[in-house]
Amino acid sequence: MNQSKSLSVLLFPIFTSTSQAGNFSEEAGIMYIQSHMANEMLYSCEKLSPDFAKVNEMLIANWKANNKNTLKVGKKFSDHDAKTQGYKFEEMLAKQKKQILDKTNKMEGQKLADQCALALSVFMRETFK
Repeated sequence: MNQSKSLSVLLFPIFTSTSQAGNFSEEAGIMYIQSHMANEMLYSCEKLSPDFAKVNEMLIANWKANNKNTLKVGKKFSDHDAKTQGYKFEEMLAKQKKQILDKTNKMEGQKLADQCALALSVFMRETFK
């Protein structure tokens, strides 16, 4: 599998689940989930260099601030989806976080760098739009 697609593959079950609520913005729901998984998504960068920790912290804070209203809509979307689909949001997040960390911990070299670049691009694109 192409490594640059691995983040989206890991998050696919979340996207599939959230796409069914219908009354709220799917993109907002995805971003809300990202807000809970940001550290895990950017972990590959910290694994490359501990210096990324501060960069990640600032990027996540700016991303959340710039997308504050979208994240509020996303929370409603995710709450509605969890209720109508009958799952516990926190349990779903915990499983997805573990999958991301497990997969990232197995990465090395260029694959790890590609994963970092992908995660950074997602957050930077949504921060500086």
